[in-house]
Amino acid sequence: MSEIIQLKSNLIDSCAQAMEDCMKCAESCQKILGMESCVKVCVRCIDACKDCIYAFETGAENRGKMLVKCKKACEACVELCGSHRADYCQKCARSCRICLEECENMM
Repeated sequence: MSEIIQLKSNLIDSCAQAMEDCMKCAESCQKILGMESCVKVCVRCIDACKDCIYAFETGAENRGKMLVKCKKACEACVELCGSHRADYCQKCARSCRICLEECENMM
């Protein structure tokens, strides 16, 4: 497998994992008063990862823009979720950290 195909595969896989963990985090945080900002950051990250996956799977011309959007959303998630002690927040932050590293690898 060529290096670029492997990088693309790693990016898509990491985006999918970040989406899954952000969804679990958002669902858990919705039940806790004062965690609205965490929910919003996770939802933005889910949307950005979804857009990034779509752009790379379809070869869309806006791949670079979606990559930057995904990286920024993951950075915000790492910062906010990483500051919370809950296991689901920490898992979300770890997945988003991996995803943003994969975004950087594609840049």
